[in-house]
Amino acid sequence: MTTLNTKAMNSIEPYDKLYTTVFHTLRKICVKNGILPTALSAATRDLLVSSSGPEAFGGFAEVWRGRLGHQDVGVKVIRISTKGSADSVLKVAITWHRLSHDRIVPFYGIDQRQFPLSMVCKWMVYGDVVSFIKDNPEANRPRLILDIAHGLEYLHSSAVGIIHGDLKGANILVDEHRRACLSDFGLTTILYRPETVHIVTNVSVFSSTARWMAPELHDPEQYGLVHGNPTKESDVYAFSMIMWELFTGRYPFHESRLDAQVIHKVLTGNRPPRPDGANPLGLSDEVWQIMERCWREDRRKRPRISAALQDLKRAFYFKGKSIPIPRHLSFDLPSAHWDGKPKVTLGVIGPELKVTLKSMPLASESYCRMSVQ
Repeated sequence: MTTLNTKAMNSIEPYDKLYTTVFHTLRKICVKNGILPTALSAATRDLLVSSSGPEAFGGFAEVWRGRLGHQDVGVKVIRISTKGSADSVLKVAITWHRLSHDRIVPFYGIDQRQFPLSMVCKWMVYGDVVSFIKDNPEANRPRLILDIAHGLEYLHSSAVGIIHGDLKGANILVDEHRRACLSDFGLTTILYRPETVHIVTNVSVFSSTARWMAPELHDPEQYGLVHGNPTKESDVYAFSMIMWELFTGRYPFHESRLDAQVIHKVLTGNRPPRPDGANPLGLSDEVWQIMERCWREDRRKRPRISAALQDLKRAFYFKGKSIPIPRHLSFDLPSAHWDGKPKVTLGVIGPELKVTLKSMPLASESYCRMSVQ
């Protein structure tokens, strides 16, 4: 199977339509027959668990720290009770192993030697994005938000075609460069299997997914749907809740402890209020309007993540309107970008800088607001 997989995939251009078809066919064969591709197990052959106990706990897994060669890795030990759950993990692992993007947590493979079943990925030194902003109050929110949007755009692209299905701050991890990366996509199918419902009831109410879920997932019939399956539109809704989470440092609907209360609010059209004092963090009128579009009740009126991403780039960096920002975002740009010596003023962006910033490659991702006087 591994030989067939390698020959088939290497002979086709990545993300070609034929590549995608072959990939899905091979994945289906592996899952149906319980075959673990050698590429997933061989990569973790030298795995050593370095922590004496779990570093973190979740509703369906616990995370240990380990070493793979010279690299620190996270070992996510999945709690499973049936073959169906194991098959789902295998499906997620095969899919995750295929992905390659700076804003997706790198996945190395599956290990069954240290634990019954675990997934091994890069160790993210700053943990989840919620913990990161609590420890770093002046963290660059615009950059983190754009990082998340870039990762989601990649998953939603026609070449990849993946629905995350469980977007929330706890599933966004921050690497050593303080950049946000998406993790745990697809694992929601394991969490909500009937045989694991008892796991859900044992976790904190603030750890559940209900607070980030679109209304049509809570009550499909109310919105003319037969099933409440995650979609690209529901991912966009969850993305808007993450934005609110980053600007406030709180869970959506934090004033309601019970999921039932949250669900009632969502289904009756309530959304989190605009937080006071978040303007210095980047929450301008334009950004707030984008958030409101992303959490619209009618899923068909929500923007695609690619459109939301472009709107956010313009709102964060290319508006001539003065918007204050945290001081730590400042840096000196080369004077070669201007005629004469630039004087950088913290916290505002003026039209005189607008053209200069537009001429700079977005790939630099400097993500800073400045004006030249």
